[in-house]
Amino acid sequence: GKGGPVASWKKLCQGQEGQRCKGSFAMLCIFSERSKLYHLRNGKWTEKGVGYAKLMQHPHTGQVRFIMRQEKTRTIVADHDVIEQAPYCMLRPDGNNTCLAWTAQDMTNNELRDESFTLKFSGPEVAGRFAQEFNKAKDLSSRKPNSLGDDDMAAAAAAATA
Repeated sequence: GKGGPVASWKKLCQGQEGQRCKGSFAMLCIFSERSKLYHLRNGKWTEKGVGYAKLMQHPHTGQVRFIMRQEKTRTIVADHDVIEQAPYCMLRPDGNNTCLAWTAQDMTNNELRDESFTLKFSGPEVAGRFAQEFNKAKDLSSRKPNSLGDDDMAAAAAAATA
């Protein structure tokens, strides 16, 4: 569809942190910061895009996705579930305290493939906040579907706006 290659979600959100987007699902944006994404190709890190790295939470299942669009073209450059399953989504510092790297099962272009990513942020505090939210998202995503109650969603919304 027009929204992109999201396997189980009908619409990608353009929202800011703490906001819900309109559409089939009122997804909660729990993180949104401008950054630069790299991926590993033939043993070299190459730039994949500049734009807003977002962590989006599904309102019913609690599942969180990492989604990033290229700023100028709006093309999706990364789209994957944030999961608690090694070796995927295991954040590690990459080079300095403004970059984080991980491997994920990415769904960009409707093609499931293992991708290694590095995300560069404007500063160490932003990278630290991303790591904190990403790791919290893994915990939320490891719960059984439909196990999030209203209190959990309210807590997630409050954390996103804090």
